[in-house]
Amino acid sequence: MDQRNHLPNWLKKRAQLSPHRTAIIYEEKQYTFLDLYELSLQFNRKLHTKGVRSGDKIGLLLNTSLEMVVAIHASMQLGAQLVLFNSKLTAQELEWQFEDSQLDWLITEEYFRNIVGNKYLPLFIEQLALIEENKNFAEVEEFDLNKIATIMYTSGTSGY
Repeated sequence: MDQRNHLPNWLKKRAQLSPHRTAIIYEEKQYTFLDLYELSLQFNRKLHTKGVRSGDKIGLLLNTSLEMVVAIHASMQLGAQLVLFNSKLTAQELEWQFEDSQLDWLITEEYFRNIVGNKYLPLFIEQLALIEENKNFAEVEEFDLNKIATIMYTSGTSGY
């Protein structure tokens, strides 16, 4: 394997090298790199239970939260392509981006239920919390720099 085209699993390495260092502070609570890694693995196992697999295209439509950070890392750990959506866009703009991105899955929250309906295989954060974890998945050890990791729409790309 050509090491120049691969990047180690950053979060896993950070959790091993400095597990007790602060990774994120959210709502006045500190989460270490080990905490963030473990939360992402738990989330990942729930996604796997629902049928999400490496290479799938996962959309994220979430308000800024700890769950959003965890979902981003979990998607990366799974080897999925991640499409990040701006929660400030109109329903019409989001609908266009959902269609254009050809999602396999959409991770969202109840707040957006009226916008997403059931059309894009939505996985609601609130429901994922209740899902049993499937521990039979292979986490990504290295990221292939030749593969798409994330897709983001910027101002003007939705045609509005």
